[in-house]
Amino acid sequence: MNDLISRQAAIDAMSESLKRVFPEHRQIAEKCLNVLPSAQPEIIRCKDCIYYDPPHVENNGVRYEYDEMPADAFDALGTGLVSAEYGINIGGRCCVDYYCKNYSDDKRVFVREDNYCGRAERRTDGSD
Repeated sequence: MNDLISRQAAIDAMSESLKRVFPEHRQIAEKCLNVLPSAQPEIIRCKDCIYYDPPHVENNGVRYEYDEMPADAFDALGTGLVSAEYGINIGGRCCVDYYCKNYSDDKRVFVREDNYCGRAERRTDGSD
């Protein structure tokens, strides 16, 4: 069961109660409810997280972004992937465990950019 209530639903419920009992306090109660923080947790999508490594191409240890690749690098099927002669297509990865000091091996996990998790931290560098 979801215990979250929208701010507007709380204002509506409070307004109805106060209309009957203390009509002069309705505006004060409404102002108090409007300054409360949201009960809804902020969802940070992978694409906006500091731990997200976006899809790219790697060739002999060198990283290339897809927008750096020449048009003829992409396959004729229109998948948006480059052919093997230009490198290896690497999907978007979550690197949260990769940077954790408790791990000695590569713990990057492939994720879609619209995924989210409870360990995300919003990127503040302005890039989207």
